[in-house]
Amino acid sequence: MVSKYSLIFVFYVFVFCDSSYVPNIKQCQIADSECTKKWMQKFFIDNAEKGVEEIGMPPLDPLPLNDITLKIADLIDITLKEGQIAGLKDCEISKFQTNLQARRTNLDIMCDVKLEGNYKAFSNNPLVQELLKGFGVNDDGNKDDLTLTGDGFGKVEIQKLKIGFEFYFKIVKRDGETYIKTRPKKTKYTFDVVGDIKFFADKILIRGKDFTKQILDVLNQNWRFLMSSFGNHVSDKAVEICALYFGRFFDNVPTKQFLLDDLSSYVKE
Repeated sequence: MVSKYSLIFVFYVFVFCDSSYVPNIKQCQIADSECTKKWMQKFFIDNAEKGVEEIGMPPLDPLPLNDITLKIADLIDITLKEGQIAGLKDCEISKFQTNLQARRTNLDIMCDVKLEGNYKAFSNNPLVQELLKGFGVNDDGNKDDLTLTGDGFGKVEIQKLKIGFEFYFKIVKRDGETYIKTRPKKTKYTFDVVGDIKFFADKILIRGKDFTKQILDVLNQNWRFLMSSFGNHVSDKAVEICALYFGRFFDNVPTKQFLLDDLSSYVKE
């Protein structure tokens, strides 16, 4: 399914893209990973909040998230409405290496991010119902009595989310200029939380009674187990965003603007 954010990118591409854009960054040899890492970090910091209209790159931080459904360990369904991800502009790039022969770039980033917004939650999972009995909720045989619902404001803070990307590309020539054409469908990634995760929410109800504190205690004490499923949703979104964000730059800025190398011999006809 194509996300709303992807459609926004497509709109920007056709309406605003301008190949005359010249980034304010230092040119590097493509094999100089330290140099390329520094200019990419600078470009990211300088443009994450405002975007770059000339090449169809909308603002990245904060990033709107609407009608996003998350399933946490197949136990609780959460739908985030009118939400956002904040903190992406402060991501640190720890690795940016390109293997020109393999047409591959490896990018590692570390971020402290915050997801927040209005949410709805629902669960009638038997495991959750067994857990609820421990909170003093008596089961009188009516399963609906132990249905968990939530409808309020929620927030998830992720400290030190580490994502490693493996991007693939090809070198193309347009109007006499060489460009790096990204191949987002081939992108691979790994993720881990080096720090911690904290869940915040209000109005988590069972039988109309507020059990917010008890549920949050369970989530916060078991976040690493929950991350095995919840983390995929977050990382999938991060991969989609980064692939589009960096792709918008490379697809629209000639390599001579940021590389000292002549890549003409690598052009794929």
